[in-house]
Amino acid sequence: MSKESKIALLAILSFAILIVGYKFIIGRSILSKRQYFYVKYKDIDQLQVSNPVMINGFEVGAVNKIYLDPTDNITPIVVIEIKEGINIPKDAKAVLASQGFLGGKVVQIKFNGKCSGNDCAQSGSYLEASVKSFMDNIVGEGELDGYVNKLKSSASSIFDTIVGESGKKEIRVSVQNFEKTLANLAQSTTTLNTILAK
Repeated sequence: MSKESKIALLAILSFAILIVGYKFIIGRSILSKRQYFYVKYKDIDQLQVSNPVMINGFEVGAVNKIYLDPTDNITPIVVIEIKEGINIPKDAKAVLASQGFLGGKVVQIKFNGKCSGNDCAQSGSYLEASVKSFMDNIVGEGELDGYVNKLKSSASSIFDTIVGESGKKEIRVSVQNFEKTLANLAQSTTTLNTILAK
């Protein structure tokens, strides 16, 4: 075997190892089969290629590719790859969420029950997009209203305890006095303007 052939073989082998190593680092296996789904978001909020795709906290895939919709050049389309053998219902939602305060973005696949046959989304189809708000990430979905109501009642009771009925009356009188002061100031300004004009 000539020197050139050995160098060419070494270069091809090095390139193959580089590709396999890169795929391993970002969490993808070259040997396992994957299915691909598309999601159109209004804003991907710094989602990146190789961010995880999860079902109930279990990683089932990764973001494969992100590009702008060629029909309008402003709508991001995210291609997610999921391990083969995991059936995703057609009505599943691809929810874009944050992984805590300092964590990156993650795509969570949400659906109610398992599917079979024609009820399952086929590889290459679009999933419904959804975005989880920052507050929902912190306190949990559907719990925000409860926290707000508790906060309102607590603030009201604290205010009533500190101020009381006599305090409320004093605040009302202070507001009235402040309004009178502003009215007098406006009148004085008008008078001063008239004197200066003369």
